[in-house]
Amino acid sequence: EPRSAVRAAYINSVKSVFGTGLLALPSAILAVGAPAGCLLTALCGIWSIYTMQLLAWCVDAAVAAGVTPKSYGELCLHSLGRTGGLLSAGNMLVSQLACCATYLVFIGDNVGQLL
Repeated sequence: EPRSAVRAAYINSVKSVFGTGLLALPSAILAVGAPAGCLLTALCGIWSIYTMQLLAWCVDAAVAAGVTPKSYGELCLHSLGRTGGLLSAGNMLVSQLACCATYLVFIGDNVGQLL
């Protein structure tokens, strides 16, 4: 089971990185220019690695405290308390809605080319 959990986490990370972000990347680089776009992309990658490391440290701390979180929501609830858990759930909801909105805008902008 641990291997399947690692595989699922990897697949979710790949989907989130190569999903909506990849659709917006060309226009973002066009807006700021190639040098700044490359620099900002590298900084976002470094920030992403750092936040993943923080999550791993939080899981290790929770396991050391005797709690084995089975989801990100459980980890936030244990680490940040009830209020922090609710805020993180709200943040995840808004993030997922924003991803859906991005896909809808992308489809709406490009459906005319197919017709």
